Amino acid sequence: MKTNIKVSILLLSIFFVASCQKENATQNELSSKLASIRSGLPSVVEILGLFDKPVDGYLAIKSSNTLFSQYDIDQDFPVILDAKLSNSSLLGESAEVIKIDKFPLNYNKESNQYGNLTGVLGTSNLYGTDVTIKGGANLNNFEATFYCPKPLRLNLKPLQEGNIVSDNMNITWNTDDKNTFGIGLLIEFDPKSSGNLINGIKGDKILRTLIHTEDDGSYVISEKDLSLFPKNSEVTIYMGRGNYKNVSVDSKNSKFLGVYSYTTVSHIFQVIK
Repeated sequence: MKTNIKVSILLLSIFFVASCQKENATQNELSSKLASIRSGLPSVVEILGLFDKPVDGYLAIKSSNTLFSQYDIDQDFPVILDAKLSNSSLLGESAEVIKIDKFPLNYNKESNQYGNLTGVLGTSNLYGTDVTIKGGANLNNFEATFYCPKPLRLNLKPLQEGNIVSDNMNITWNTDDKNTFGIGLLIEFDPKSSGNLINGIKGDKILRTLIHTEDDGSYVISEKDLSLFPKNSEVTIYMGRGNYKNVSVDSKNSKFLGVYSYTTVSHIFQVIK
């Protein structure tokens, strides 16, 4: 299934559109709940509705890659392992280390939060595997297995053809047969970007088209996908792949951590119509 959704609010990070199957809430309802009930989640999670219920914190395996030329396509992703608990009852003196595979996230008493790990040797090997995650006594000693999808690798022929995007342009990528949540593709126009300012491209607001497609290795940009954007304007295309899972962390099954993983790739193009 391929659907287009227009997005008009700020995204701190874009990676993938959640599964077409929403179990307990629509995307808008979920975003509202997460924004009003839980303050600890990043806005990308709130907006894209990664979790099917409000959660008490999150664990993340994430990385982003900006492509400046075709030579960057196969570069390794700098991986970040991160944790954030928004429910203070899960923190404090009883807080213990969280382990993502063999990598520990230690609790910091001064900040009352867990630390993160960035670019640690071996973390990129988590992608494409079933990762075991363990929590301490403050998290009911939970243990969960979570599939971390393969890193997204694009084959962008336009990178070798002047960085042009037009309708009927075909984007291809490496597939992941175990990925059930598809691929997210965001096209964004910012009138204040350097390219648009230099070229005199006018606009009074940021415009975005968000596309959800299957992880089948190919997507053709349509005329409709580019309909929002001025001719010859500079746009950034973001693509991503990821997964999520809710994990119970108390004996009453009332507190949850959202565990998620993603990789994103982005590049700047010029729109030709």
